[in-house]
Amino acid sequence: MISLNDYLYAGDTVLKILRRYSADLGADAEMRMQGCVPDGSQTVDTAFGRAAIDFQHSRFLEGILYQLEHNDFLTFQSNRIREFYKYMASEYPYLAFTFRGRIKSVIRSEEKFNGYITEYIYDYYVKHHTFPPIEGLQRQLNHFRDFIAYRIVLSMPACHLRPGQDREQEEIRYLYEIANALPAFLEKRSFTAEPAIRRGGEAAEDGIEAAGGRSGAAASLEGVLSCETPEETVSGSMPSGLKPQVRPYYRDYVAHPKESGYRSLHIAFFDEAASSYIEVQLRTHEMDNFAEIGTANHSQYEKEQNIIRRRRGAVPEGACPLFDEAYERGMALQCLDLSKIDVNMFTAYNNELMNDGCGLYHGRLILPFEHLSRFQNDLVG
Repeated sequence: MISLNDYLYAGDTVLKILRRYSADLGADAEMRMQGCVPDGSQTVDTAFGRAAIDFQHSRFLEGILYQLEHNDFLTFQSNRIREFYKYMASEYPYLAFTFRGRIKSVIRSEEKFNGYITEYIYDYYVKHHTFPPIEGLQRQLNHFRDFIAYRIVLSMPACHLRPGQDREQEEIRYLYEIANALPAFLEKRSFTAEPAIRRGGEAAEDGIEAAGGRSGAAASLEGVLSCETPEETVSGSMPSGLKPQVRPYYRDYVAHPKESGYRSLHIAFFDEAASSYIEVQLRTHEMDNFAEIGTANHSQYEKEQNIIRRRRGAVPEGACPLFDEAYERGMALQCLDLSKIDVNMFTAYNNELMNDGCGLYHGRLILPFEHLSRFQNDLVG
């Protein structure tokens, strides 16, 4: 089995590691493909299915390599994203907020790709007691949208609240208002909102036709800024403030929090100018605190590890080599001793103290902007 771990001890650069790993995966898949004839009913547990996913894995790594090698577009992209920052600073001077951008780390990207494989195969196998067709998994893997991601975090200073106002409710109200404005704003700057991907790799269909689909989204979303529609309740713990025109494009973890308690709004865009996908996350400061430094992080991590271990026990070992390899790759990355690896521009004393100058483990920051409320002592009237 070829894994990323095999390339982390020779002192190579991240770019060379990706190039070698991608090439070797592709060559290995080509060898497996020899003698395989697709019959239209191939599943992921066949030699053909395994080879097909390895080819896709190789192309995924090549895509990361291309974006890391040719990153001039990031300046142009972040400048267009910054236009929304200026819009917010003008429209909401009383809010404090930050804009952050990051490129996902190589290790986290590889973990997530293999996690998609094991999760999809596990869910399908538990439900159907057989292995899924290749096409379903391929669709799932094509929905990796957040290699480049931007985050908007906002806060309403307590000094701006009127007597009786609830800070959390006010922040969530503004969060939805800003989320409703974002798609139309970015459509005018060569970003196309992508239909949200639901569990199982399928796009949300309700509302897409009315919104004009992918090609017609720009024209229809322009009306969102002034559209007045009543708030509707979605499945979850609170009403959603998303307007119908934009709802199909968002994953609303504010109205429908994850089991861990995580809350955020997520939306994906295709950047026509850069030919790449991005994800934008919108949160309040308290939501961001929970996600970044919350006390539930460690217990949630342990819970996720138990889920992963259950997946291994549910799928018979040896029944699906693709599942076995993806599981082993993921576990091997989680068990890395970072102090022992040798990657150019990366140094670690242990798994907590490290200097990551290449985006191997921590990723790369590409957009730090801060806006502090301009009315530090006055109520907003």
